[in-house]
Amino acid sequence: MVHPLPLFPCVRRKWIPINAVKKYVDENTYIDLDVIGLAKEIASPSTRATIDLDKVAKMKAAIYRFYSNVELKNGIYNCKLTSASEINVSLEVYTALLNNLNEINAAIQKTKEKGLSINIPDVNEAYLNSLLE
Repeated sequence: MVHPLPLFPCVRRKWIPINAVKKYVDENTYIDLDVIGLAKEIASPSTRATIDLDKVAKMKAAIYRFYSNVELKNGIYNCKLTSASEINVSLEVYTALLNNLNEINAAIQKTKEKGLSINIPDVNEAYLNSLLE
């Protein structure tokens, strides 16, 4: 199964302040982060304890905004966005998310070309709501 967010490893929900992500989504706060650097911090056991949870909340809000504009068509994820400003994030954040989406689509295509079965999850309300927690 291909997960829509391999770039951003899971962070325990209890670590993030309640409603922090939703606040950034609802207030449409401008988000500018080092996406790759944050993903590396989360993935590394040596830095995981010192992660800035506000940055994690902002990243989840950016992911929510981005994937709210992604749909699954014919087994490929399609992004309806044309610019970072549409979701009030920096070009770096937008580009990282778009590049990640393109990598996911490439992995889907390679799997299909090998004749392997693949379950491609839809970007649905349940998934989007899970980002707000």
